[in-house]
Amino acid sequence: DVQTVKLLKAKEGGGNVQILLASRELERTLRTIHIHQNSLTTNCLKDIAGIRAALDVLSTYLGDDFAENVKRFVALPKCLETAKHLCSNSSRSVLQLFLLKQLVRHDPNGIEAVKERCKTKDLKWIMPPQSE
Repeated sequence: DVQTVKLLKAKEGGGNVQILLASRELERTLRTIHIHQNSLTTNCLKDIAGIRAALDVLSTYLGDDFAENVKRFVALPKCLETAKHLCSNSSRSVLQLFLLKQLVRHDPNGIEAVKERCKTKDLKWIMPPQSE
């Protein structure tokens, strides 16, 4: 998918470009993902690839420097809110787990640091309830 490729290549464009593209991809898939409820079509697979690429980008901005990133990148709160809305559906908990996995992958201090960071109001939704 062209949008997913653009998102993956946006690293050269800087943080604002990455976050804007990730936000657009999450918003687009939020509108279309319900169409694929019980089917696995090419469009569904494109949406999944787009979501995964966007969540991967988003996870790189949710590290120890999250508070600074929110101030620095105006589009980050909206992108985070869209991701939260997309992952909040219980049938899409696999997306929430993917984001959690990416956070742990990008954090040199591992799962314990991610658990601590996700105690904040903005990121609490990322941790599954059973992890408490």
